[in-house]
Amino acid sequence: MFEKRVTGLFWFFVLVTGIVIMKIYILTVSQGDMYSQKAVSQQEYIFDIARRRGIIYDCNLKELTYDKDGYAALVEPAFFQDKNALLELLTSYADEKPSDIDEKIKKGKPFTIRLWKIPDEQPGITVIKTREQDNSGLLSHIIGTTNSDGVGVSGLEKAFDRFLSQSGGRIYGVTSVNAGNIQLKGTPVSLFSEHYYDESGIITTIDKDIQEVAEKAADSYVAKGAILVSDVKTGEIKAMVSRPNFDKDHLGDYLNSKNGELVNRCLSQYNLGSIFKIVVTSAALESGSDIETRKHFCNGEIIVDGRSFSCHKKNGHGVVGLDDAFKSSCNPFFIDAALRLGLNPIVDMIDKYGLNERTTLAEGMVSGKNSFPVHLKDAPDFLVANTAIGQGNILITPLDVLSIINTVANNGVQPKLSLVKGFLNKDGSYVPYEAKTEDRKVISAKTAQRIQQLMVETCESGTGTTATPGEGGAGGKTASAETGWKENGDPVTHAWFAGFYPAENPQYSIVVLVENGKSGSIAAAPAFRQIANRIADIKDIDNVG
Repeated sequence: MFEKRVTGLFWFFVLVTGIVIMKIYILTVSQGDMYSQKAVSQQEYIFDIARRRGIIYDCNLKELTYDKDGYAALVEPAFFQDKNALLELLTSYADEKPSDIDEKIKKGKPFTIRLWKIPDEQPGITVIKTREQDNSGLLSHIIGTTNSDGVGVSGLEKAFDRFLSQSGGRIYGVTSVNAGNIQLKGTPVSLFSEHYYDESGIITTIDKDIQEVAEKAADSYVAKGAILVSDVKTGEIKAMVSRPNFDKDHLGDYLNSKNGELVNRCLSQYNLGSIFKIVVTSAALESGSDIETRKHFCNGEIIVDGRSFSCHKKNGHGVVGLDDAFKSSCNPFFIDAALRLGLNPIVDMIDKYGLNERTTLAEGMVSGKNSFPVHLKDAPDFLVANTAIGQGNILITPLDVLSIINTVANNGVQPKLSLVKGFLNKDGSYVPYEAKTEDRKVISAKTAQRIQQLMVETCESGTGTTATPGEGGAGGKTASAETGWKENGDPVTHAWFAGFYPAENPQYSIVVLVENGKSGSIAAAPAFRQIANRIADIKDIDNVG
């Protein structure tokens, strides 16, 4: 009986022990992987090799950012016993200071450096192709800048910061390190790409080829000012240049500058001058006034309210009609026409052109508020006279001048100006930026075509002959806008030329502003000519050649 109890007790303990062992085994098996992974993760070293934001493209999907190939070296110090030799080797290839490279080597962990020259392949150094920003200054004010954390702070980089940050990618490495954070021997870096080579980004209306043409013209003629080029029929902006330019890598140098390098002058307000005669002519022709048939004798000035308004030709133009007055930019003729027309029809035409509205190209990229006269029951004659020739308190942005030219060149229909076409997602899908809006009917086709004719005559035999391209002809208007300011004792006068190209069936509108350029025909018109000639060389233009 006792033996049976002992035997039973023995098997009881065997059973209990077995159950305990089984539980320990199950616990070990079921949670072992978790503990093992945790231990491994504590020894993993994950680091970025290259990182980029979404790409900004031109209208033909040419990269405007990350538009050139670059190279980085993945360096694994664990493969090198002689660290001094490694430092000497990297110094001859890397685009970094030797002291910075030495500090990275001493840490013992894998690291990356930018290369200006590709080294020979060898264990411990892996060359990786990257996408680099071209710091040529192309479209600096439009693309904008990012801060040290990669956040957009100006231009398109700021306007679409969220999308650009989410549509970017990176190349990263993973390896194992010991408790001292030193790479373990025999554990090379594993490389991974996370959307780095995707094509996602923003598609703009800019044409990179035309932008480069406009930038070169600005370098030749525009120390301070702006150049804009757009498609006449769609309103898509093909080039947008502001001068002076700035270096994105040295933004701090411009914070206290008096030259306004960081200002986008395409969106800034300026005195306009005689280009406003296009609006006055539009108002006169649309109202049915006698501007087409009336003649005026220009003796070099016109007296209004006891004030003398001079013509740029001191001895006068003699008897002139609309054609001669427009192409020679005769102030007395247009002042006389405006006095007979009255201020309010001109103000109405300003509204029809949409010049009292601010143009938004993207969030934060908005044209400045223009300044024009308003309706008055009894407008003083001197105000009407100043308005007729674009002087006085009239201020306008180059962007809005571009819209005026588009309207005339597009037979009276004004397309909405645009800078962004849409978005290219990581999955390859395309999403338009905004729905197409209805074009604005501003003036009749008859009025627009008559003004086109006047602008072509200006380039053929008037103040705009210096803007005439080699082939295809052009239409345009010069302006020399008095500002009322002085610089070193001399009056500041802005120079403008605004027009379309070619003369027949216009395809491009071009606006050139030169701050304090004095004369539109001398300072601004040659830049127009250079741009039109180059566009003829690189684009398929109708009615040319």
